[in-house]
Amino acid sequence: MASTAVDGIRHLARIVTIDKTKECNNPANFIHMANPKDTLWWVVAPKTMQEGDKVVYFEIDSLLSSDFPAFAAIDGKKATRIINGKVISGVVLRSQHFRESLSQGLLLPLESFEGLPADASQDEVDAYFDGIVTKHIEDAILAVGEEGLESFPGFIGTTDAERVQNIPASFFENISADDVYATEKIDGTSMTVWRDVETGAIRIANRNYAIKQDALNSSAWKYYRDGYSRYAELFDTLKPGEWVQGELFCNKISPKFKFATGDVADFRAFHASNADVERRFKDAGLWVPILDGVTWDAGNAVTQPDTITSVVAPGETVEGIVWYFKDGKPRRELGNRAHFKVVSNAFLTKKKKRKR
Repeated sequence: MASTAVDGIRHLARIVTIDKTKECNNPANFIHMANPKDTLWWVVAPKTMQEGDKVVYFEIDSLLSSDFPAFAAIDGKKATRIINGKVISGVVLRSQHFRESLSQGLLLPLESFEGLPADASQDEVDAYFDGIVTKHIEDAILAVGEEGLESFPGFIGTTDAERVQNIPASFFENISADDVYATEKIDGTSMTVWRDVETGAIRIANRNYAIKQDALNSSAWKYYRDGYSRYAELFDTLKPGEWVQGELFCNKISPKFKFATGDVADFRAFHASNADVERRFKDAGLWVPILDGVTWDAGNAVTQPDTITSVVAPGETVEGIVWYFKDGKPRRELGNRAHFKVVSNAFLTKKKKRKR
């Protein structure tokens, strides 16, 4: 039976070695940062780590059991998941802000985990955290009942991209500027539209679930309904089995982010079932903006989005960049996808109080 600490090819916990540490912000004794070899900088408790220390790194969006002593004091969104017959209740690991410094993940000293040796293999680490750590998935209870949701269509992948923070830095060192292109990551909500093969009806899904046809008139799905209606003539050209995915956005969906569309729901596609569907949405100007002036820079990948202005919200900093490999081939390091995302630290810091 697989460990709950493994999500596909991703290991949610692993032992890493601290390469560098530094003080940041003032007073310095409150905020320290650590840089494990082959990863990024993370905020840590002062004077808890130094060069050469072995520590445990936990990936962003992990669900950490509150029953485990090392995680008991961590605050955040509460969640429960049943996996492999085990109930894991605890806190979801999200981006953390400390005096304008940002961490997207968690580092804890190895000593926090009694019985876990510094030379443990990854299999041993996975076994140790089985039933303690797992990948957070939005509560499946919402898939039925009042919300009017059902299973996401099995022939379409959900809209997701691996965060740069969860990918070994060595992977990026082998990427050249000619290998990838950049698109704007829009601060909205995921929307998938397809034409059902059996019924011929147009269907709509959010990030994780399909919206039942008889529930679309509910106020809960107003913006999905409005987004479809705005471009119904184009969506209705989808043939049975064809689909398009993209971002639904407006000021009401993402408060405090001033889009050119204002309070009116808008849509930009980023994936399509085939080249013909992609062409139709590009011809209509409804594809995510390609950032022609942005080239890949491995050394500055994390901070690169901080200086880029949004195309769909002029004057605002982009939420981030989604990088696509031009050859379209999935990579194992990217969760068998051909793209990955970099969320702007400046954007996250600025928007940390906004409601979703």
